[in-house]
Amino acid sequence: MKQYRNLITEIFAQNNTRKTRNGETLSLFSPCQMTFHMEDGFPLLTLKRMAWHQLFAEFEWFLAGGRNIKELNEKGIHYWDSYADESGDLGPIYGAQWSKYQQVKRLIETLKTNPNHRRHLIVNWNEEDLPEMSLPPCVMLYQFYVQNHRLSVHVYQRSADVFLGLPFDIAQTALLLHYIAKETGLIPETIYYTIGDAHIYEEHYGACNIMLKRAEYPLPQLEIHRHPHGYVYELKNYKSHGVLKRELKP
Repeated sequence: MKQYRNLITEIFAQNNTRKTRNGETLSLFSPCQMTFHMEDGFPLLTLKRMAWHQLFAEFEWFLAGGRNIKELNEKGIHYWDSYADESGDLGPIYGAQWSKYQQVKRLIETLKTNPNHRRHLIVNWNEEDLPEMSLPPCVMLYQFYVQNHRLSVHVYQRSADVFLGLPFDIAQTALLLHYIAKETGLIPETIYYTIGDAHIYEEHYGACNIMLKRAEYPLPQLEIHRHPHGYVYELKNYKSHGVLKRELKP
């Protein structure tokens, strides 16, 4: 993913240091834009090993309207733990927004009945629900577009932790695109990705420099198979460099 590497390089080059609520960052403000064509492969980072099983499990949790970490903990996923209350609740975050307003269901129906509609949206940022959320959504908006039976999506992300969060966010957007395409009989085509504040935390500088020295591997392929209880996601030919573990900033 040359665009991801270029983003890191540009952030270092700009050297815009900012003091934030959870530490020092190097930050780059809009326009931070990337484009991913699904024909090139599934956009899962190869410059470090990604926990793609967890990524897929979290996506299914979102689709089910999940908001309690206990369901994730049962699958060995703990990166939401620091945001949860004593009962494990996170409030009406991403999946809860999709479920509460039936956004995914309505999107699928509208794509089938009126593909040229200009309101194919999933909105994660709803003002009335923000006070109840443990963390305001970083990925705020998805807009879908159909052309020649092919489905594309434009994403706006207000804030991106470039080392830890962004690779997950890009891959989960691709999962969402493939899922919606499967549900509507369309072909997943392109992701247009726009970031407001793209930042690297001071604790991640070293790991990002390691990635910049690594060569990229070809992207893997994603296959989705129907199952009596939903879908099975199969990732093929994923080759990457080793794990680079760093602290998640709450």
